[in-house]
Amino acid sequence: MSSQQIARAALAALVLILGACAGNPHRTAPPAQRSTNAAPQTNAVLDQVASTARRMIGRPYRFGGRTPAGFDCSGLVFYAYGEAGVTVPRTATEQRRASRALDRNEAEPGDLVFFKTEERTPHVGIYLGRQWFVHAPSTGKPVSIEKLDDDYYRRHFVTLARLESVKP
Repeated sequence: MSSQQIARAALAALVLILGACAGNPHRTAPPAQRSTNAAPQTNAVLDQVASTARRMIGRPYRFGGRTPAGFDCSGLVFYAYGEAGVTVPRTATEQRRASRALDRNEAEPGDLVFFKTEERTPHVGIYLGRQWFVHAPSTGKPVSIEKLDDDYYRRHFVTLARLESVKP
């Protein structure tokens, strides 16, 4: 192959490459791709929430607490979401009202898990995935990790939910 033939072949390849890059810039992605492209932002928020909650394991329980000095259940949610830049209501009841229920297969780490306790007050934790969650259980017990299928939590489970302010 002569140097002139090599130059023509290179030029033809360059034209093909540049032509491929010059496709219609106004073409929109199909709906499935758009929703997939939006998910990483949500996943980043939820991942940060779950990561913050994990770091709080061992912190003391404090009724009305919402800082690492001590948490109640909704205070842990308030703090973890706040660290991710998301403002949420302060109480478990308000957090439940501001959320939409999810099927278990839709839940992601950072979503919320709600329970109804024997005292008839709502309880909330932060889902970690694979049936695990973090919560501030009660006076005398530090922030801890539990399994949704443990007998007590299975009996008192209400729903997994995502705060409406965190949209996919």
